[in-house]
Amino acid sequence: MSFTLEILANEPILLVKVSPDFVPKLHAADSARQETELLDGLEQPVYRLVDLLDMQTFDLEDLVVSADVSARRPDAIDLHPNIIKNVYVTQSPIQQQALRGMANEIFGSIEVVIVETREEALAWIHQHLAETGLAPSG
Repeated sequence: MSFTLEILANEPILLVKVSPDFVPKLHAADSARQETELLDGLEQPVYRLVDLLDMQTFDLEDLVVSADVSARRPDAIDLHPNIIKNVYVTQSPIQQQALRGMANEIFGSIEVVIVETREEALAWIHQHLAETGLAPSG
């Protein structure tokens, strides 16, 4: 499997982790479809934490496909109503620049959080939960 999906235990977080063989032009649509099915079945919104650290390839065609699946389609995964915020983990300057480009109105003016480690992502989410009062009970 080129990606895994997991709702973290006792956390309102959907972890999407790509494996080294993940190629956006080949796998992004399937990942988005499976994420949508999972998100549609949730009773409460979650943070979508996308770990791209193991991705080995990202070319221009991957960028175009990723932008389409993430933001430009009517059913774009980054716009799903059960997502509180999209948090991306990548150390790739090219991926970081592409993700910052999501804020452009041509890509739906989607503000995403970009960090370089999963620990930073979890810390950001926990801080946001505390600041917004969205922390899960129990």
